[in-house]
Amino acid sequence: MSTRPALLAASFLTVAALSVTSTPAQTPPPQQPASATDARALAETLFFTARGLMEAGRYAEACGKLSESYRLDAAPGTLLNLAVCNEKIGKTASAWGEFRDALADARRMNRPDREKLATEHIATLEPGLSYLAITVPFSVFIMISYFESLPDELDKAARVDGCSRWQALIKVFLPLALPSVVAVVLFAFLSSWNEFLLALMFTQTPKSQTLPIIVASFTSDFTVSFSFINAAGVLAIIPPVLLALLFERYIVSGLTAGAVKG
Repeated sequence: MSTRPALLAASFLTVAALSVTSTPAQTPPPQQPASATDARALAETLFFTARGLMEAGRYAEACGKLSESYRLDAAPGTLLNLAVCNEKIGKTASAWGEFRDALADARRMNRPDREKLATEHIATLEPGLSYLAITVPFSVFIMISYFESLPDELDKAARVDGCSRWQALIKVFLPLALPSVVAVVLFAFLSSWNEFLLALMFTQTPKSQTLPIIVASFTSDFTVSFSFINAAGVLAIIPPVLLALLFERYIVSGLTAGAVKG
């Protein structure tokens, strides 16, 4: 089969995993201010407008306002709010970098409140970014192998019927690749859900700790809270068991998808 659908599928999976799907629509940039004072005043107006949009839950629009405000006047508070908006709309990588810059600004300006907020968000984002290094390569490998195993005639037939490459991927190949997609999703979920070492190193606050870390915290040097460990263990196995029951028929076929050819 032609490798274009496979490469397109791999790109689609990688982009989805990195959570940088689409750039929010931004308003046209305003006219350039005449002086630094005008620029600062315009930046403050955009900042307070963005704050109102954030309170209304319109984070994509607020992101555009804050970006323009930060371009006019690089205020640390604007950068911190921009990072929060990017985190809300799913742009994890951008938010992580902006939180790191906001943390450096907070330490330089001796603002412990902003430093604490940035640290908490960084601790929440870092384990998720670390898991991508584990899940994305395996997921792309499985998906490419499965798409390459599909017959080339399907692609040709879709093209004859008037489908573009993207339409052929969405309407023809993805439905056929459902077992592989389910297997990849389950692998990524279980790898992140059960992971212990990275979560132990990167999580610094109770809000960012994953369930395995919480279960381990019930054991101390002198006491072991068996009742809490048992209760947390039951809660920990519920989501994987439910997913396994829902997608049982896809799991085995998906894991062996693309393993052999011919």
